[in-house]
Amino acid sequence: GLLWLLVLGGAAYFLLGRGGCNTAAVQQTVQQLATGGILDPRVFDKAKVYESLSDDDSKNPLPESANLQQYAPPVGDQGKQGSCVAWSSAYGARTILEAVCTGKQPDAFNFSPSFLYNQIGMDGCDGSYINRAMEFMTQRGSVPYQDFPYTDQDCKRQPDQQLLSEA
Repeated sequence: GLLWLLVLGGAAYFLLGRGGCNTAAVQQTVQQLATGGILDPRVFDKAKVYESLSDDDSKNPLPESANLQQYAPPVGDQGKQGSCVAWSSAYGARTILEAVCTGKQPDAFNFSPSFLYNQIGMDGCDGSYINRAMEFMTQRGSVPYQDFPYTDQDCKRQPDQQLLSEA
């Protein structure tokens, strides 16, 4: 127990900048990797905003909580690529939507995060924006994981015309 406390204390010392590792560039890189992209408020200002839901049950007949886990695909791994938006949007949300609508088991199919990310990702595989993901899937679709498998080693690979048509 004491050893773990010393390890955690040492890590906190260096991560919090007391050990000479607090340059602005390192902190910015850590922030970008933690979020999967650069959070630019100007991009979010362009997103459509809808009126918030009210506490009035006649306007908001939604339950307090819901569990969609039975429709969720198996846990995946984005590796060293900033593709969390694509994993949550295509692999997660799109797969859940398909499972709910068709009754298929989500572990039998899932949607490709690479198909989405490789087309909407920012330069250097540094992430993307959720509004880009939603707009892309609404306008151009998505494809099964098996048709465009994921790799965190290549974000430049693009789908061929046939796959784009299938999406």
